[in-house]
Amino acid sequence: MATMITVGNVINDDAFKRLMKASGFLRSMDVKVGIVGSKDSIRKDEPIQNAQIAAIQEFGSPVRNIPPRPFLVPALEANRAKCMNFLRNGLRDAFSGDDQAQKRSLSQCGAAIRDKAKDIIRTQDGFEPLSPRTIKARQHIGFKGTKALIHTGQLLNSITFQVTEDA
Repeated sequence: MATMITVGNVINDDAFKRLMKASGFLRSMDVKVGIVGSKDSIRKDEPIQNAQIAAIQEFGSPVRNIPPRPFLVPALEANRAKCMNFLRNGLRDAFSGDDQAQKRSLSQCGAAIRDKAKDIIRTQDGFEPLSPRTIKARQHIGFKGTKALIHTGQLLNSITFQVTEDA
């Protein structure tokens, strides 16, 4: 004998309502990682902003002889499985009635990607070294550092994440 569920019974089922609420909640939020806020993009020492500098460094600029030094895409790739676990746990918790589960899971994912991006910059993981010309130009202004993307700390400090909810 087969068990049948009518549409009317499903709609009135509390577990189904929780699932629909949880899945709707999951579709209404997003996480952005990188230079996401206008205050994070402002620089005092450059004519271009942090978001533009990040894009040039991430993908390189043959015109400016700047090799790619990707830090955001590799950070996302390195955290893909971890983020899937955060989101899986968030869905489970949302299904159990936790109204903050989605925001929390997206925040955990955003923080993991942000932290890895900063770590990639600090460790120079996979980066082509600075050219002798760039190092000489830095020394000329009194900066002895030889790591790419680290001079004033403004770019590094501007990497953040933001959880947004659709209106």
